[in-house]
Amino acid sequence: MGGFYIQTVGHNFKAGYILENIEGSYEFRPETYQDIPEGKGLVIVVENGAFDAAAFIYEEREFEEFTLPSDNRPKRFILMDISVAEDISGYAKFKEAKKESI
Repeated sequence: MGGFYIQTVGHNFKAGYILENIEGSYEFRPETYQDIPEGKGLVIVVENGAFDAAAFIYEEREFEEFTLPSDNRPKRFILMDISVAEDISGYAKFKEAKKESI
């Protein structure tokens, strides 16, 4: 899984950190990528034991990879303003660079 990840203080408890420090963030688990409300960005925090990975889900393929039924790792699903999710994950810079290269 490649992608855009959110860095926080420490390696664990990233979901709690995001919920406490990103204004307007809240937990919500969509059934499909299309269930993400307009104007919102989804971050899935996967608990990997030694560290948590907080991934911005920027496309349907990413959603499918992070929600495979065979993946039993604990996960928390967090919504926030799309512009905030894009900015803190680095996706906004990638999107801008991609636009400039066209």
